[in-house]
Amino acid sequence: MGDARDGKAAPESHDDASRESAESDRFRALADHATELVAEFDEDGRCLYASPSYRTLLGIDPSQLVGRAPTRLIHPDDRDSSTSRFLKAIADEGGAPVAEERRPS
Repeated sequence: MGDARDGKAAPESHDDASRESAESDRFRALADHATELVAEFDEDGRCLYASPSYRTLLGIDPSQLVGRAPTRLIHPDDRDSSTSRFLKAIADEGGAPVAEERRPS
């Protein structure tokens, strides 16, 4: 069994990487075909991934969201509460609250 000192990866690390890659592929397959909005954000609130449903439901090209904080999509009256819930969600690694904001058109 190798280690970092001899430049050979331990078998466990290869298994972990394969498992992580498979999980990522499953997530992407589910998200790419979801009818709901699915997004992944980093700890600074920047969008890492936005599902194709952003185009279908909101008319926004998902690639326009990647690398940006999507606060412009949130109604100004909801920005503070939504930002607060988001920050709480990313601080709590054990959960992911779901919130819906609805406004009449």
